[in-house]
Amino acid sequence: MLARNTKVISYATYKSKTEITDEYGNRTGSYEIEYNQPKELRGYLTSAKGGADVDYFGINLVYTRTFIIEGESDLDESSIVWIDASPSNGTSLNPHNHVVVGVAKSLNFTAYALKEVSTS
Repeated sequence: MLARNTKVISYATYKSKTEITDEYGNRTGSYEIEYNQPKELRGYLTSAKGGADVDYFGINLVYTRTFIIEGESDLDESSIVWIDASPSNGTSLNPHNHVVVGVAKSLNFTAYALKEVSTS
């Protein structure tokens, strides 16, 4: 992994979820998910891809990019990711633009399957 081919992404790991209640205290069945403070991670990010092909994660997993790092990190399937976007506006988290849908660890590196999402 040449340093010139790497890119820094921002990510936040899952912290907790809280059930949302209505104005009368009744449970709504919806949850508000809370994430830890965003962190940065440097690695190799593939260009966007489409279609179904055999790769690290098999053929049925739908993902748009692969992010590969040397070693391991705390990035996992419940993490959210910002690529080419700022994770924070100073007071709160900005909407993320990718989620982790798969993790493949090997002896020397870890590959993450990232799926592009639209959030508001």
